[in-house]
Amino acid sequence: MRDGLPMGRFVGGLGVRLINGRYPFEMREESMKLVFGIEKRHIAAFALLLLCLSSLTLGQTTVTGGISGTVTDPSGAMVGGAKLTLKSVATGEATTTTSSATGDFQLPLLKPGDYTLIVSRDNFKSLTRTVTVLLGQNSTLNLALELGTGTTVIEVTSGPTSPPLSIPTQSRTFRIPATTLLTLRKPPRAFP
Repeated sequence: MRDGLPMGRFVGGLGVRLINGRYPFEMREESMKLVFGIEKRHIAAFALLLLCLSSLTLGQTTVTGGISGTVTDPSGAMVGGAKLTLKSVATGEATTTTSSATGDFQLPLLKPGDYTLIVSRDNFKSLTRTVTVLLGQNSTLNLALELGTGTTVIEVTSGPTSPPLSIPTQSRTFRIPATTLLTLRKPPRAFP
């Protein structure tokens, strides 16, 4: 043994060096029985397992869709801070988002179906649109708001801190003398 390598001799003019009386390809077969300390059959089983798991992920499908787009004013300028409320026609479930400073909005991961989209912003008229979300598709909407006045909502509530509301009613008062009440006939009682 020289320099930590087994000594061998060259055979004929082939240039093949025998190591410990064996050809190198014979040694390769023995050394391949263990690869990184793992037997070949374990490597084959692991490769088969990876193949099966990758086929499972291919079977998964998309079950949602989405809506995205921009909100603009009549001149085409982007409207940031617009409130978008999306309500499912089928279930009544509502989702709310706000447009970005550049007027962009996204409503991802929606179940396929019909929705009502309401867009509102101060100093603009509210915009209502009906949108159909399709399976695996992202619908793009460019919404243009019209200028208008804001809506004022007055809510009247009654609670422990506010005085009770009084509603005037019409009523009539009659006076009946006691003698008249005494002369009234009593209805007969029927006991079972």
